[in-house]
Amino acid sequence: MALPDGFIPLRDVLNCNEKTCFIGAITNIQAPIPVDKAGQDHEIHFVIRDRFPGDEKDSVACILKHKKVCLPTGDPGDIAILRGMKLEILGDKNTKTLVMASEFHSQALFFPSKTIPASGGASKVPFNGMAGSQPPNDAEQTAVVIMKATAASLLEELKDPKVMFLARLGSKAANAKRGKRQSLIGNMTFNLFYDLVGEVVKTFWDGDCVDLYITDYTTNKDLFLYEDKSQLDRYSGDKRPWPGPFGQMTIQIRCYEPHAGAARELKEGDFVFMQNIRTKWSQTNKLEGAIHQDLQYPSKIGVRKCTHKLQLGDLIERKAEYEKKRIATLLADGDTNAPKKPSAIASSKKKLTKAQKRRLQKEQELKELEKKSTEKEKPIKGINNNVCAGDKDVGLSTVDEIVNNPHLKTITEHGNQLALPFVNSRYRARLRVVDHWPTELENFCRCTNTPETSQASASTSLNGGSQLLNNSERSERFKWHFFLLVEDADAPKGSTPIRFPLTIDTSRAQCLLKMDPCDLSARTSKLSELKERLFVLWGNLHERKIALKKEGIDLPLNIGDEKFGLSNLPFECCIEEYGVPVNDKGIPYTDDEIRVFVKCMGQPDTEEGKAAMKIVGNPKTWKRTWSPHNTTIKMDA
Repeated sequence: MALPDGFIPLRDVLNCNEKTCFIGAITNIQAPIPVDKAGQDHEIHFVIRDRFPGDEKDSVACILKHKKVCLPTGDPGDIAILRGMKLEILGDKNTKTLVMASEFHSQALFFPSKTIPASGGASKVPFNGMAGSQPPNDAEQTAVVIMKATAASLLEELKDPKVMFLARLGSKAANAKRGKRQSLIGNMTFNLFYDLVGEVVKTFWDGDCVDLYITDYTTNKDLFLYEDKSQLDRYSGDKRPWPGPFGQMTIQIRCYEPHAGAARELKEGDFVFMQNIRTKWSQTNKLEGAIHQDLQYPSKIGVRKCTHKLQLGDLIERKAEYEKKRIATLLADGDTNAPKKPSAIASSKKKLTKAQKRRLQKEQELKELEKKSTEKEKPIKGINNNVCAGDKDVGLSTVDEIVNNPHLKTITEHGNQLALPFVNSRYRARLRVVDHWPTELENFCRCTNTPETSQASASTSLNGGSQLLNNSERSERFKWHFFLLVEDADAPKGSTPIRFPLTIDTSRAQCLLKMDPCDLSARTSKLSELKERLFVLWGNLHERKIALKKEGIDLPLNIGDEKFGLSNLPFECCIEEYGVPVNDKGIPYTDDEIRVFVKCMGQPDTEEGKAAMKIVGNPKTWKRTWSPHNTTIKMDA
């Protein structure tokens, strides 16, 4: 197509200067993300293309940085005009990227494809632009109309909701490469999503955010270089010297809510598993990461402490190797610089011992922890060792002690006895699964926008009214939701022991199963994977449940009942007890309803505030609930 004056094709981007302009269709675009500690400046990452079908030379990655209110909003398929941009080569793959020259010089206009006419007219084509951007002239407006026609094949593809969804996350190619995102720090590059297992080197709280400095003892040349100042300058003036590792082994990762809450519970030396880390460049052009709220699963937590050696892979070995080399280097340096006078030699040895005391002690503690961990990991006879539970130092409780917790009864300050609806508590027990619900495994995941499983399509007010939610909240999502009925591992045969249900929602299922929720009825491979994982947990329970149901027999049955024919091993499980607010029919309030309650309780003097306090403050509103936590099914490699 003929371009207006000052515009060049994207394949000639290397020839651009500060006055060059570009036009293209947006093939994918990501939501704005904060890039500074104050959370004011945001970035938009997107890709534009000007030839269809074309090749990779006809598309260019772009980054706009400004205050969020100053940035344009756009969707895949919209037409973009960029002025006054500069070209940078970013990342290990030398990606050509158009970035802003300055907030005052660079301009960006986004034209929604739905409002662009099929042919030119006298009226102006609607657009939204970055702050300070000049409106399009007649030639640019004509070019926008022609570009939409040129991008007809792209617009046709974007009619598929799945294609549009992926385009709003990033390029298809990038997402295709993210099938298995587990990565070492040494392999990380710019503007991709990763999962990471590492050690917490340092933590820093900044308002609603938490910065974690994470290492896995691999080197990445794009990271900040931490040098050993004790070797370079003993008078550096740093009150808190960098604890190590030295070199380019540590990445700074900013955690936003809801992940920040979990990050605050971590301390230096903890091992952590982090999901959906998005890499970016810092203000000093160093690689760093961030974890934002998952728009598809807003309550999903992407920061979890590792409590089992199997979760760490080769991290322990890499750390031990680093410590070994580090000590050897320091000792070698000590010998090389050894002074000649006896008094100086004694002084040197004293300094060396002082400098290495903490590190040697830390290494010894690590060896002791490994030894204890190995001892604890020895298989226990009669227990399903393929189910790994954390909190090894917590004593075992029986089901009777859990269900009949004596702390449910307490004494008020006036000396009156008070029965509590639940107690916030955590336990560790040896259990056996004797039933599950729903019966069909494909129903273990629910679609959140179906009326029978959720009220996600409307938020209910206290007076019974409802308010429609926006389109993003009505979009189709799935969540885990199922129950396991459990009993004591040592319950005597022929008896009907105390049993209680474990409620398993999305976050707990992700920990237990290591699987994300999805449409199990449509994705048979995921359903098969679920069956395999649950078979490790409960043996032939599901098969016996289906067979007995055909005979008109419902579970659970007494222990040792020959009709049951159950073949499974008990397992150790960490359990947390908490309360869930329910309505008069015993049905839990939806997340939207709870949000309304919390909002109204912030205004206790209003009628709705009083009504919310009356509901939440009523002990009968709360249902006692148990769920597994810090427990994972281990699948053999």
